[in-house]
Amino acid sequence: MTFTPINLTKDGETELVESWGEYYQLLWEGWTRTAAGPPPERPVFTQAQLDALNAAIEEMAATPAYVDSVVAGFATTSYVNTAIAGFASTGYVNSAVAGLATTAYVDSEIAGVSSGTTAVPRKGRLLVASSELPADVKSAADYVCDGTNDQVEINLALQRASRPLDGFGGEGYIGVELVGPTFYVGHDNATSITMYPSTSLRGQGNGTLISPQYTTAGIDRGAIELLNSNCHRVLVEYLTIGRHNAVNFNGHGIKFVGAGDGQTYQIKSGNDPFNMIHHVNVHRAGGKGVWCTGTAGGSREMQVGWLVLFNCVEQGLLIDGSSDSQVSDIRATGGGAFPGIELGGGNTRLANSKVYYRGNGTGATSGADGILINSSRCEVVACASQDCAGYGLNVSSADATVTHFLSDSNVAGFRIASSGSFENLQALTRTGGGFPQNVGMELVGTPKAMLTGKVTLPTTGTAHISGSLAANSYARVVRTGAGNAALPETLYVVG
Repeated sequence: MTFTPINLTKDGETELVESWGEYYQLLWEGWTRTAAGPPPERPVFTQAQLDALNAAIEEMAATPAYVDSVVAGFATTSYVNTAIAGFASTGYVNSAVAGLATTAYVDSEIAGVSSGTTAVPRKGRLLVASSELPADVKSAADYVCDGTNDQVEINLALQRASRPLDGFGGEGYIGVELVGPTFYVGHDNATSITMYPSTSLRGQGNGTLISPQYTTAGIDRGAIELLNSNCHRVLVEYLTIGRHNAVNFNGHGIKFVGAGDGQTYQIKSGNDPFNMIHHVNVHRAGGKGVWCTGTAGGSREMQVGWLVLFNCVEQGLLIDGSSDSQVSDIRATGGGAFPGIELGGGNTRLANSKVYYRGNGTGATSGADGILINSSRCEVVACASQDCAGYGLNVSSADATVTHFLSDSNVAGFRIASSGSFENLQALTRTGGGFPQNVGMELVGTPKAMLTGKVTLPTTGTAHISGSLAANSYARVVRTGAGNAALPETLYVVG
């Protein structure tokens, strides 16, 4: 239908309109007709015309060049600025805020939160804050310690973190995380941090300090213990146990007493509890650094690794009656007349570990062995002892397997008093070492063994090898560095 031209006005201006499209566009923008009378008659389209129009639109929408040109037009600075200005207008903002503030909207949001449909997910671990943190950090924690008997708050968190079906009223968070520098425990001289089954206790690293305050000398208690002897699948990691300013504390760092049980609680594992201790430091324990003990296999299958056990008066690490444990990457330094690491649980495996300066904490001159094996079928791989006031390695139980062991400047190198396989052992004294290692290897009680290695004696040396092996043994040991002419620098051969 032919369009009859018509004048439109706006703000004193007049525009002659000559098409239907221009007419409706200007009306939308606020222009008005200057002459009275009916508006132009709307065009009437036939079905064929409408079909042709739709086909043209579809063709344009399917043409990439056309679509790209339209998108480019929307992306122009002037278009974007205009849109932003519209959104930022006071009227738009006020209307949006008013909409959000309506009672209906607020009620709907509250209802959604209470129903759990839009609630923000809660963090996975329970947080326990130390007494020394600022108030704003404490306000975000689940439990806040006051600096006295902090084990109370930590134990409440561990209980709450336990698995619901294990029977302690737990909510299943599993993990408890310590936030802050120091947690002071044991002022009551009677309780410890107690691990619940399947829970984990984690600090922020070496700077998270659990500080035992027990007052009884020789107290047989660990700063961290198990809730009961059937407790299994617990994890302690990334923290330090000790006192400020190089002061010894009474008791042990960690003491786990088990009964060879992994079946009591929901996640069952036969007779192996599989408790774990990783990345833990114990400084100056008056007792033992880490002690895994018990009956009927004890805390079996302990998984222990990456420990620093500094100047613990008794053993740095004692695996006692807890068989089948896996231990690696231990550093035990200083201490008294006890071995740095003692393997007293059968079939325990120790790897990549070192003990040094045993005995210097108390001035001991004997008994301070680097590593002692006193249970059967133990394995020691790629380990060393240095500057200890006893033997570098003392083997007193049967069927040990030792490979790649260095005994460096201890009172004596190796004591072998049981059958086993001992390969690539080396005993030496370095210049400036802790002790002149005058005896390389002591063979006690004619053990039957496979033995290979190298012994280098200082000038004060008295014997590369003392004692002898049983019949049908095999040995090849290189003897060097004779202290005097009576000591042969020859190959020691048996079998």
